[in-house]
Amino acid sequence: MEDKMLTIKEAIRLYGLSESTIRRWIKTGKVTSQVFTNQYMISQSDMEKLLEASKNKPPTDVDMVNRLEREIEFLREKIAILEKDKEFLQGQVQNLVNTINLLTTKQLPPPSQGLFTKLKNLFKK
Repeated sequence: MEDKMLTIKEAIRLYGLSESTIRRWIKTGKVTSQVFTNQYMISQSDMEKLLEASKNKPPTDVDMVNRLEREIEFLREKIAILEKDKEFLQGQVQNLVNTINLLTTKQLPPPSQGLFTKLKNLFKK
């Protein structure tokens, strides 16, 4: 039976691993890989064996540090998005403040004749 080969993106999606972890496993030879059309193809059975073996052992300090680094990077990305949203909303608030200032400082024109008075004067002539 021929071993199914996966791209790195397929392995990420299937196993929920980071790209850096998969590339490190390729580099260290933990998983069998081949380059096909400028893309690494990874042995699915090797991936499953490696993941099964890692389930049976407690995470190492390196694993914990890597996990925390991924979480920190994720949070940094979220903070950057929130900062952009904050800048956008501050701009919107400033636009509203400017509009309010413009509307409250402008004087309304003096009241003109009402529509009924205008019609009445039109027919008097």
